[in-house]
Amino acid sequence: MFAENFSKSNSAEERFVLLFKQNFDHRVLFARLLIILMYLVTGEINIDWLIVLGDLTLIGTALIFYQYHAAKKMSLLVFFSSICLLFQVQHYEDSISWATCALQHAPVIFLSLLSFHLALNRKNLYLSGSMAIFSMFTSANGFCSIVLWLLIAAVQTNSLKKILLPGLIVTLIAVAHLFTLKVHSGSITQHMTSDVCNKFSLLLSFAGLIADVNILDNITPSIVLGALFLLPLPIMVIKVIAGKSSEITTLQWLCGAGITMLLFTGFLIIFTRGDNSDFLGYRMDRYKIYAAYFPLLAIVFFDEYLSIPGIRKPVCILIPMLSFIFCVGTYYVYYGKITHYQQVITSDQINSSWSNTIYNPLIFKNISPKSLFTFQPANHFLRQKSSLEILLNGINWRSVKRRVAVQRNEDRHKIVLKNNSFGIGYSPGYDALYIVAVDRAHGLPKYLFVVDKNYKNSIKQFYTSFKRPIKEGFAHTIFKHKLQNGKYNLSVVAIRKHQIVNVSRIGEMEVR
Repeated sequence: MFAENFSKSNSAEERFVLLFKQNFDHRVLFARLLIILMYLVTGEINIDWLIVLGDLTLIGTALIFYQYHAAKKMSLLVFFSSICLLFQVQHYEDSISWATCALQHAPVIFLSLLSFHLALNRKNLYLSGSMAIFSMFTSANGFCSIVLWLLIAAVQTNSLKKILLPGLIVTLIAVAHLFTLKVHSGSITQHMTSDVCNKFSLLLSFAGLIADVNILDNITPSIVLGALFLLPLPIMVIKVIAGKSSEITTLQWLCGAGITMLLFTGFLIIFTRGDNSDFLGYRMDRYKIYAAYFPLLAIVFFDEYLSIPGIRKPVCILIPMLSFIFCVGTYYVYYGKITHYQQVITSDQINSSWSNTIYNPLIFKNISPKSLFTFQPANHFLRQKSSLEILLNGINWRSVKRRVAVQRNEDRHKIVLKNNSFGIGYSPGYDALYIVAVDRAHGLPKYLFVVDKNYKNSIKQFYTSFKRPIKEGFAHTIFKHKLQNGKYNLSVVAIRKHQIVNVSRIGEMEVR
């Protein structure tokens, strides 16, 4: 909607308002500028490239820490550990599905760290302050960066004259932002003061979500790790109270400021969105990026203490080793989700072409792509058809004779399909599995659904081929609320190495 309205507007004032228009509790200037830039350069809006461009902020974060390593303020092994934690794929699953991580959460962390880094190293105050403002206009939690930047700039700047004007400008912009922001979360004071004990446990768990509660099905490991990753904050407070703040290095101040900003984010998510503790919401995929940064900043903070005799050698070997094992392990554990989300993006590009429908995410109301993006080509996702769409369009759907029996349960709202034996006897297996709904009247494909799959445990095969074999059988639920009324033939299609290896009819479906 933003891109549509922005492209149609002829007024500079109206375009300025659109750039800063509130999106739920946020102003998302970074994402909107990226969308405009992409459209001006390429003439289209491609979600794949938006994700790639947004995720470049991860490289930006790595470059910040590289400057400390190059200046011999961070050991090579700890820098290596930070890279492993930064580029593990625990948080990429959200980048691929909603792009919230790539366009909002990852950028706000990078911009915050960049503003702290510039201020701590006494770089241009206007530049560092601008990064803090940009962070605030990227996501609501970026407001914490303003407060932290003001504190850092005040301490690091000896001259009041130097800090007065940039500090005043940043403060006025932040105040204007707050007073023009409409909060959608209800009574924040009431939310913050209710169910405090449980919410505090969730806050610790949020800091330790690198121990993914969704996979472990146990919150205790994340609480323990969260408490460990937050240790730099009390250490810094104790040193400041004891008058030993000079012992805190610039890099440690950066890590402490970063952890504070992350903790503020967790506070907003857990304490301000409802009276009762939400044991599910805080660990949603969109927040996994913060789980990567908590241990990263904690490990970098403790690098200064690894020079203690008797500690450095075993710890310096253990931390990088565990970080590397965790990094490569995430590629195996999250392989299924990552490939599923990639296939979902491709399927929606095809659905847009076939039936002018955006099927995913299911909770979003379906808006016709052609009416929503009238300023772009009808096929707004890709100018050219994907190789998968070309393959599927080449099938004569009326001539599909092979049938596969499935268990089915259908009502007006959905149809549940299940088969326990599909793929048995086909030794190479397949890489992807789809269900195609074919318009019975015209014999043309109308909808493409990515089948939910389970994967076999095969670590050796994965790290030699970077693929996990799919278990036999499949199960999938098709929700009808976004589909056009009509009668459809359903077929399952198996793909291996970009070739169709199996097409089988699995029944019919009626939408009315």
